[in-house]
Amino acid sequence: MLKFIASLSLVLFLSSCSCDKDGAEFVGNIGPNQEKLVVLEPIDGWNFNAGEEFLIMLQAENFQLANPGDDSNPENGHYRVYLDGNDGESFFAKSGDENLVYQIPASLESGIHTLRFEVLDQSGTPNGAETVFSFRVN
Repeated sequence: MLKFIASLSLVLFLSSCSCDKDGAEFVGNIGPNQEKLVVLEPIDGWNFNAGEEFLIMLQAENFQLANPGDDSNPENGHYRVYLDGNDGESFFAKSGDENLVYQIPASLESGIHTLRFEVLDQSGTPNGAETVFSFRVN
């Protein structure tokens, strides 16, 4: 009986985790055509120092990343990155790359912060897909 309860607990835990096909946890919204942008690395909740630079590895699902303005394929998209709840034109990066180098502002206070990746179509219109990555500044 104890073995059954342990197995059931594991199944319930795994079913509550929204993970991509490579096992990375996904926190965010999926677009109308199942578009999803997943942060593969670093792991959500990672610790950094103010002023530190780190690499963010992303994976696009159900769309292709392309440089903003590349309208060769309407299925392509790009993303904007916002720090701590900013939105609109207050983004700090706009890209179609799977790898993004981010430098934490030296003046950023210690504590938990977020980067939000908003997916846009090639005309620059948000499609509803977004990913949120949390990190801690020491």
